[in-house]
Amino acid sequence: MERCIVKISRKQIRMLIEQVINESNLDPMEKAALQQLAIQAQKNPKSRQGKQLKGILIGMKSKDPEKFAEAMKDSIIKKGAAAVGVS
Repeated sequence: MERCIVKISRKQIRMLIEQVINESNLDPMEKAALQQLAIQAQKNPKSRQGKQLKGILIGMKSKDPEKFAEAMKDSIIKKGAAAVGVS
């Protein structure tokens, strides 16, 4: 199984946060961005990416539980969430 590493800019992170707050379903780009953050968070949970992932998931959990549940179905995102302490 190959993994494709995608670099994410600050602008893309901000746009992702806005999308998480405003949209009801995860689109493929959101999922890919969350997966990338989750991979980085697994390597170092206290990193900037780990903190960003934690903030996004906590916001998603409180503002849109359905979207949070959908995101947590992905094994990569779930492992990243566990690494930063979000369940």
